[in-house]
Amino acid sequence: MSIGSTYAPFSDEHVANPYPFFAEARAQEPVFFSEQLGYWVVSRYDDAAAVLKDYRRFTASNLSARQQSEQVRAILGDSVMVPSLQEVDPPDHTQLRGAIMKGFSARRVSSLEPVIRAFADRLIDRFGASGDGDFMKMFSEPFPMMVIGHLMGVPEQDWHHLQRWSDDIMAMMLGSMSEDEELPYAKSALDFKNHVYDIVERRRSEPGDDLTTALIESSLDDDQIAGLLQLLLLAGFETTVKLLGLALRELLTDRAHWQAIVDDPSGIPAVVEEALRFDGPVVSLIRQAQEDVEVGGRQILKGQMVQVLLGSANHDEAVFEDPESFCPARKGASAHLTLGAGAHYCLGAALARMEAKVALEQLTRRLPSLRLVPDQEIEYLPNLNMRGPLGLRVAWGSPG
Repeated sequence: MSIGSTYAPFSDEHVANPYPFFAEARAQEPVFFSEQLGYWVVSRYDDAAAVLKDYRRFTASNLSARQQSEQVRAILGDSVMVPSLQEVDPPDHTQLRGAIMKGFSARRVSSLEPVIRAFADRLIDRFGASGDGDFMKMFSEPFPMMVIGHLMGVPEQDWHHLQRWSDDIMAMMLGSMSEDEELPYAKSALDFKNHVYDIVERRRSEPGDDLTTALIESSLDDDQIAGLLQLLLLAGFETTVKLLGLALRELLTDRAHWQAIVDDPSGIPAVVEEALRFDGPVVSLIRQAQEDVEVGGRQILKGQMVQVLLGSANHDEAVFEDPESFCPARKGASAHLTLGAGAHYCLGAALARMEAKVALEQLTRRLPSLRLVPDQEIEYLPNLNMRGPLGLRVAWGSPG
C-alpha cells in the first residue's frame, strides 16, 4: 500500500501524533500524492525548504480563497477573505512586507517587552497560591490575545472577540467541514472583516501608538491594511497559543526540563527554539505549482497543490541529530522551518519568540511548582496546517 493512500491527516491517530507517519514518509516515499487531499506532499527538509523559497514556481497567492465554497464567497463578498501577506508573492509582497516591517521594527518589538511582561503577570495573578486548571484557557489563549489587541489598537473591552473570530476563521480555512457547516464560521469571518475596517477608519481620525496607525502612515490602502491585520490575528494569535501549549506540555512531561529553566532562566530562548522544532504550532504550509516541476524525483504538474510538511522537515535525520528527542540544549535547532523560509518567512517571528520567552520567564519565576495533572488524555486541534492542545490540565502550589 502506498504512503499516499494511507495518509489521513484528519484521523484521530494522526491528529494525536503525526510524527510516526512523517518518519515513514521520509523513509519510504518522501514526495507522494495524497489521494484524500488531492495534493502532492513533501516531507524531507531539503525539498521542503526548496519549495518554500521558490515563490516563482510555487505560489502562495490567495490560496485560501480558492478553497472556499460558493456559499462562503456569497457571504463574504467578492474579496472573500482579504488577501494577506502570506497569500501574495513578490513584487506585491515586497511592498506589503516593507510596510509592515515598520510596525515590527526591532525598536517597536523591544519596546513591547514591558507591556508583554505585565500581561503575563496579570494572568498569573489570577492563579492564586495553589490549585489546578486548564492552562490553555487560563494563560495560553488570553495572553497572545492581549498582546495582539494592544498591538492592533483594539479597545480592551473588545479583546474577547478576537479569539472567537480567530478560532472561527481558522476552522473555516483549514479544517474539514461541509459547506453547510462552514456558514456560521463565514458569518463570524464577516464580523471580523467589518470590525477590522472599523478599526482602520477609527485610527485614521484618531491615530495611536499601534501597528494599525503605523500601517495607515505607509502607502497602503484600506484593503491591504485589513489583510495585514487579518494575518496578524490569524498567524500571531493562533501560532502563539499553540506554541505555548505545546512547549509547556513538553517541559512538564519531563519535569527535569522545567526545573532546569526554573534554576537557570538563561536557557529559555534555547527551549523556545527547540519547542518550535520538536512539535511546532505550524505543521504544514500549502503552495501551488506555477509550472511543471520536479521535486524529490516526482513530477508535479502546473496547477497542482503541494503540502509542505514542516513538522516532518523539522524531524529530518539528515539535518537534526536524534530528531525525535526534545533537547533544549540542541545546537542548530533554529534551522527549523516552523516559521517558514524565503520571502514568506514569518514577519512576527521576533514577537512570537519574545512572547514565548517572557511567558516562560514569568511562569517559571512565579509558578515554579507548575506540573501536569496526571492521567489526562490531551486532545489536539484537528487541523491540516496547525497543531496544538485543545486543553492542558496543570496544577501548582502544594499538592492537595
